[in-house]
Amino acid sequence: MGQELPFERRREIYVDVTGWDDINRIEVLKNNEIIHRQFPKGSCASNWKKPVILRLEYGWGRFTSEDVYNWDMEIEVDGGKLIEYMPGFQSGPYEEIRRDRISNVTPNGLCLESFTSRRQGLREVPTKNIALKLQANPDTVVNLKLQKPSKMVVRKKLSELAKGNDVISTTKAWSSPSFIIGRLAFADNYKSRFLVIDTADRQRENWYYVRVVQENGQLAFSSPIWVG
Repeated sequence: MGQELPFERRREIYVDVTGWDDINRIEVLKNNEIIHRQFPKGSCASNWKKPVILRLEYGWGRFTSEDVYNWDMEIEVDGGKLIEYMPGFQSGPYEEIRRDRISNVTPNGLCLESFTSRRQGLREVPTKNIALKLQANPDTVVNLKLQKPSKMVVRKKLSELAKGNDVISTTKAWSSPSFIIGRLAFADNYKSRFLVIDTADRQRENWYYVRVVQENGQLAFSSPIWVG
């Protein structure tokens, strides 16, 4: 972990970040103090020539219930291409038999089997999620074909999801298991590359690292680099 470099008075720090959601800010720290803060472009940026990221979050259910809900769905991409995916599973609730599974992955979509509960949810968050990186255009349609927790089909055009998310309940009850098809993240919002120049003398050894904060609250840190 990390790296050590010989002393140089002038330091050029190249930062290249790719997230799985809109990035709120990127911070470069020296000796644990922020020396530069970078903000990606505003959330209205939309460049369909580069891949977009779509996040599906599912779970919830009755507030007082510790029931475990099974999820079984097929996600189809019509008029676009699935390039990559990133699961956002958590360990709770502990189950002997149930497992989170992703299968039948093709450029046209994938299948997802999962389960959620308010019981043992990390930080009391009773959801899981999966993010899809798509090569797409405004007319691309994502089809969600659910078998569990209830049978339903949802079709969403990406031009709609570029404007905002959609919250869908699996039954008519307001406390039923639900899922959110998130607002699209465009490359200008989830990627950033820049250069920071810093100088220092030989009075002390310096160390640098990068901290990234996504809009969804997730953080990432680079390994530190010592210069001395």
